Amino acid sequence: KLNLQNISSFNTSEDLDIGKIFRLLLMQSKLIILLVFLGTASGIGIYLSTEKVYKVSSLLQVFNNSANNFNSDAFMDLYMGSSNTSNLDDVEDLYKSRTNMLKVIDSNKLNFKSDNLGYDEIKNIKFLEDNIELGEKSTYLVTFKDNGYEISNKDLTEKKLLAYGMPASFQTLNLEISRPETLPTEIVKITYNHPEDIFLKERRKFQVVSSIPQRSFSSVRNKGLLEISYLAADPEH
Repeated sequence: KLNLQNISSFNTSEDLDIGKIFRLLLMQSKLIILLVFLGTASGIGIYLSTEKVYKVSSLLQVFNNSANNFNSDAFMDLYMGSSNTSNLDDVEDLYKSRTNMLKVIDSNKLNFKSDNLGYDEIKNIKFLEDNIELGEKSTYLVTFKDNGYEISNKDLTEKKLLAYGMPASFQTLNLEISRPETLPTEIVKITYNHPEDIFLKERRKFQVVSSIPQRSFSSVRNKGLLEISYLAADPEH
């Protein structure tokens, strides 16, 4: 009897504890709902305020050309140099080198910015040369017309009407603009940055990842796959 009574009292106290906990939760339901709401709202706010980064990747396969190491061309490359390489580390260094990065910046117009034009439209604008100093920016206003385009400086103190598809000059700028398929109806503002000024910034956006670990023997790292990625906040860039 004593054992049964002890077990019965234990179950009763356990039921009471659960009941108390349940009642406490009901009493604090408003506080719990508030905390859940604040947590959800803060999570959504962080997601919306965080800058989104877009990534585009491609694979580059590097082959081993050791089978031809002893032909005459290989010996000529040894003494005279060659643009070909089969070492993954060399390929990564060459890809992110200053010379190659400047070519990438120039060919993809990464040093042009415009709030009015998308990336495909910017590609119609070919700046051949802008003789500005390092650390400087130049801003131009372009009005597209049927028979040509009018370019002016940002202060509108100088204007010039130029023909589409013809090399031209304006102030320190040598340029060529092709006629867009659809003419913008508003004045287009274009900012030109010196490629050297954004070289390091754009270089950091490129990621080159090898399929072979860094600690592998050099004889193993002469072939494999390289994943080359570019990170950008603008999906059109």
